Parts: sequence; C-alpha cells; structure tokens
Amino acid sequence: MANNLTTQLKIFHEERPARLADFVELMFPQKRVFDSEKIPVDQLLPTGALAGYRNKGAPSNILKYNAGTGFVGVPPIIAVKTSVNEELAGAVTVGMEANAPANQQLLQKYVYIQQQHEDAVYTTIAKQAADILLTGKFTPVDDKNNPVDTGPIDFGRDSSLTVSGAYGADPVKQIADTYKPLKKFGVPTAGLFAIVGSDVMGLLQKNEDFMNLLKLQGLNAGKNWVSPDNRVVGTIIKNTMVPGAAVPMTIISFDEGYSDSAGAWTPFIPPKAVVISSFSSPRFACYGGVFIVENKDGRIYAGDIVTDKYMQKDPDQLVLRTQSRPLLLPANINHTACSTSTN
Repeated sequence: MANNLTTQLKIFHEERPARLADFVELMFPQKRVFDSEKIPVDQLLPTGALAGYRNKGAPSNILKYNAGTGFVGVPPIIAVKTSVNEELAGAVTVGMEANAPANQQLLQKYVYIQQQHEDAVYTTIAKQAADILLTGKFTPVDDKNNPVDTGPIDFGRDSSLTVSGAYGADPVKQIADTYKPLKKFGVPTAGLFAIVGSDVMGLLQKNEDFMNLLKLQGLNAGKNWVSPDNRVVGTIIKNTMVPGAAVPMTIISFDEGYSDSAGAWTPFIPPKAVVISSFSSPRFACYGGVFIVENKDGRIYAGDIVTDKYMQKDPDQLVLRTQSRPLLLPANINHTACSTSTN
C-alpha cells in the first residue's frame, strides 16, 4: 500500500502541472534548486564581466574570482497537511462508483489531496511572483494572514518605478507612463511585456488609437488575439507597438486570483494596474531545501515541491504533507515598473 501510494503521487506530480505553475515559470523561468536552507543570491546574479579574446599562442585571459558579498536569501516555508482518518478513509471518493474497491478509492483520494496541496502551494508562489512584480517586495504570511519569522523581503526597487495617475479611460497613456521611468535603468527593449489588469484590457479594446495601430500592424483583434496553451493567461497580443512607448511589447491579460484569509477573491493583478518588464531581464525561481524526519533520521530534500507522509496511531490516521521553500529573485529589480490608475 505504501509503495503504491508513493508511486501514484510521483506519477501525478510529474504528469499534472499544478495550477499557476506555468505563470510562475513564465515570469521566473530560470529554476534553481538547493539542498540548503540559505540561497547564495549574489552568486546567482550575472556580473556582466567580459571573458576577453586572446591571440594565437598567447595565454588565456585571467578572470578574477568573484567571491561575492556573502549575501544570502532565506526562503520562507510553505507547508500544508491533510489528515486522512477512519471516517474520511471509508467515505466514497467523488468521481468513483460507490461499490469501487475501498483501497482503490483511498488511493484516488490521496491523489485528490495531493492535487489540492500542489495547487495551493503554487497559488502561494504565484502571489509571491505577483507581489514582486507589482511592488518589488513581498511579505510571507500564514493562513491567518500573520507575518512569519522570515520577515518581509524587500528588493529595494526605485520609487520612480511605482507610478499612479488619473488615467481614467486612457490605458494607452498609462502603459506609456509605466514604461518611461524604466528607460533610465536600461531595461532590455527586446522581450518587453506588459501585464494589464482586467479593467485596462477592457479599455484597450475600446481605445481607438490602440485598435487602429493594431490594424496597421496587421493584428486583427478578432483573429489574432489568441488564448495560448498557457491555460492561466487570457489574451496575448504579441510584439505590438503602443502609442507613446515607441517600442514593441507583448500585452498579457492575467485574470487569475486567490482567496484571502477572509475567503474573499482577490486578483493577482489589480484591475486598474499595469506591470511592465522584459523577458530578457533574468529572473530566478529558487527553492531551498526542506528538512524531513524519516525512519528516525533527518534529511534535507531538494525540490520545488517536497511531499511526505507519516502515521499516527490510535486513532489511526495518515497525514499527507506538502512543503516548498520558494524565493523568487529578479536579477535587476529596477527592470520592472508598475502603475495604477486612481480613477
């Protein structure tokens, strides 16, 4: 039974990506996994040093070792668990016949629990990603919305990159104003993208200047506005010119959200917000090691998702647990700007 459960959950994890995992991968595509609690942040970020050519027969150029400053990041711990007691074990599993074999129902129930765990974990990671894109910082909190002991993580984004204004029904000006302060920080113009809130996307589709520009570029809104394979992104307009910005950028609509501690649905990207950055600016999804005690021995496991199970006797129950230690790192926090319309 134990081997069947382990195999079943492993197959599930490999074959069924968690909800919002693709959004995290899109925004922070360079994945790094560590078997330690602390992540050497300054060893991850590129220095921009040149290697140098050499003449034939000449010695190689010397590249001095960069020891870094010793700056490390301590990723917060996401952890959820579900107990399967006698009552839950014997209940009919949704989606299965009532007369299906009991152990088969139990295995399927474990898979459903694992699915819920991974979805919840990646929803939390996606919120970390959205918070960093929106504000340049995030505060990890528990399920009661209380800050945890790792404390807030602030990447120190320049204040000029947080923009607000009464843009009203002028989303084109909002996008242009969001992009302007990025230019002085050298944001790569290749791969520029704008994530727009639902209100902004709705206004763009009604904006005559923007729609006319799309037509001039051969982008017909009825045919070329596509919903890609990425299941969480709504509308993508690839490499379009935006009036006032004078550079091509990909417009992304992202309407997903989460339930807060009070149960209220909250969008990751506020309806009146615009986030602009570049896919050419490196961003890392780092995962620290998770400590687990098994067979009276403790080990640190590496991975974006770490699962384990343990038993409790009399009354008997099996506890399924899923943990993750994500720390999402932008190589240059000043390559992302955010604006919000105040009306």
